[in-house]
Amino acid sequence: MNDDRRECTFIWLIENYSYCWLENGESLVSPDFTAYGLQGTFWSLIDVELKTETKTFPAHKVWLCAISFVFKTMLSSDMREKNSNIIPIDDLENDTVQQLLQFIYTDRLEDLCWDSATKLYYAGDKYQIERLKVICSSFLVNNVSPSSASELLILADKHSDSDLKEAVEDFILRHEEQVFELEEWHKLTETNSQLALKTMLLKYKKKMTDA
Repeated sequence: MNDDRRECTFIWLIENYSYCWLENGESLVSPDFTAYGLQGTFWSLIDVELKTETKTFPAHKVWLCAISFVFKTMLSSDMREKNSNIIPIDDLENDTVQQLLQFIYTDRLEDLCWDSATKLYYAGDKYQIERLKVICSSFLVNNVSPSSASELLILADKHSDSDLKEAVEDFILRHEEQVFELEEWHKLTETNSQLALKTMLLKYKKKMTDA
């Protein structure tokens, strides 16, 4: 796509406050995320920065606001982010912020693994990007193991995600002999005994229901 078409498309997006896909489904952003795949005038329209402790990531307000209600609130209300055009991010690593922006611009996640999925799930919840949460949650549920079940249960409980919590509880009950013998579960009973107890009680409720 040439620069003129990128510029026209971007202006259309601003006017319609819409998402970043063309009619043929082609993303405006290249998959390799190099400079977001944006050149010329379009690149010069960068108007906000996401800043971690060690790195700054340029972005477009219209994209952030279209995808995230939290970003929209930051950048459209009388908050410091609106005035400074800088969004400080102190609780996410550089790689996670880059993947977050890649998702915002392309609606894709590449090379997702357990560690990145948990961090992006947190980011999706923090910035209220529901589709990102759903993708990461689905990945975690499909890849949970007896040794990671306790971690996922804690994540679901911390974020009050009833669907994710139900899914991991079901996994634990189906693999209870393996899960309850692991060090990860023993650690959970020490650090969050109430959560562990509630999960173990489900085992007996299930037995009573099946009886």
